[in-house]
Amino acid sequence: MRKSIAGAIVVLAAVLAVSGCAGNESYPNDPKPPATLSISVIVGEDSIALSPNPFGAGPTRFVTTNQTGVTQKVLFSSEQFDREVEIGSGQTFNFKQTVAPGELSVSADKAAADAVIVDVGPQRKSAQQDLNQP
Repeated sequence: MRKSIAGAIVVLAAVLAVSGCAGNESYPNDPKPPATLSISVIVGEDSIALSPNPFGAGPTRFVTTNQTGVTQKVLFSSEQFDREVEIGSGQTFNFKQTVAPGELSVSADKAAADAVIVDVGPQRKSAQQDLNQP
């Protein structure tokens, strides 16, 4: 019995010693991406509005509301991505997308409004020094 306990202790000590030995690899301390920016998109009968406008590139949450009396298909389009969302009358839909610098077009299929073209600026600054960020 004592031999099995002593053997188990030796094995446990060896496992702990080996697991404590980390390699000499160094890991880069890459900065965090920018904090996610929320963009409000309002689709009305005669207009489409975005706020803030313009904004910088990076992780972005689009919160889109349909203020018309009919279901709308809202298209978000850039060189990087195309995303079409269907939003019922009086409903809200949101999604997250990393947006690159360049032009972003937002249009609705049944609104009388023309497409809104947004000039997405350069990458926003890192959230590395922001506390309590995910």
